[in-house]
Amino acid sequence: PAADRLLVGLLRSDRDPAVRAAAIFAAGFRDLAPLVDGLAETAEADPVESVRTDTVTLLARYANTSPRVTRALAYAADNDPKANVRQIARAALDRGR
Repeated sequence: PAADRLLVGLLRSDRDPAVRAAAIFAAGFRDLAPLVDGLAETAEADPVESVRTDTVTLLARYANTSPRVTRALAYAADNDPKANVRQIARAALDRGR
């Protein structure tokens, strides 16, 4: 649990995009449930495209496993400013149907 709290804290507040990207990478090796809210927030609002891309790619592996993951992917598919992020999210949602 402490590691999960640390990862979510890094996603939410670390200023360095490389640190946030490393937290996303580490999250890929953990149970996603305790991390979903932090990952969803990152997918929806991180200012750095590569961080959002990494987050949406991770969430895509878990599409339709929880309503929060589905909402985050739907938000990214409809609202991300970058086409590639929207495409990753849309493909994940389409696979889950």
